[in-house]
Amino acid sequence: DLSGNGHHGTATASGMWTVTAPGCLPGPACGDGAKADWEACDDGNLLFGDGCDAACKPEVPPGGGLVGPGFAYDAQSDGGWLFGGASYYGVSGQLWRYSGKGTQAVWTPVTTNAKPAARVRAVWVRDGNGHAYLWSGEGHYTLLPDLWRLDEGPTPAFVPLTAKGSPLPRRGAVGWWDAPSQRLVVGLGETFYALTSDFAAFDPKTLAWSAL
Repeated sequence: DLSGNGHHGTATASGMWTVTAPGCLPGPACGDGAKADWEACDDGNLLFGDGCDAACKPEVPPGGGLVGPGFAYDAQSDGGWLFGGASYYGVSGQLWRYSGKGTQAVWTPVTTNAKPAARVRAVWVRDGNGHAYLWSGEGHYTLLPDLWRLDEGPTPAFVPLTAKGSPLPRRGAVGWWDAPSQRLVVGLGETFYALTSDFAAFDPKTLAWSAL
């Protein structure tokens, strides 16, 4: 009896209780509008994306709200990946999966073995082929020069990339995936003491940057 309400039975996928013995009564159900002791919330429905999901668990923004995170949109799933950003108390290094079609909780934290340093205002772009690229950004009082690839897949994994000819690290750069050339393009942004006006492209096949 996971609910602790004195009713004994078997939990089904919908959160209902199935009567299994004479005199056993169904317990509270997720979506009935009454918050049971085993529910974190109950808004009276089983919809996703409205603050309380179909398992009666709260759907909260990553970190309770972030400034300057990177979001890499996935048109196929109408979702995507979020990384980094700043809160009131520091810079985030958490990766989140966003589900736009309501097949799971809207925001889901994802843990990977390798983990880039926490940062804000970084370039974070998907290539449309199951990968996302993270470049530069601002960490704790430093500009980060590193480049990472996220292999999305069933078990998401970050891979650090060593690339030749990297542009100056910066915060607030623009970035996009150039489909015709199959390259990551970055540019503009800000160093600690100056605005930058250059553009560069990274080729995953050669692991090299080239100035544009």
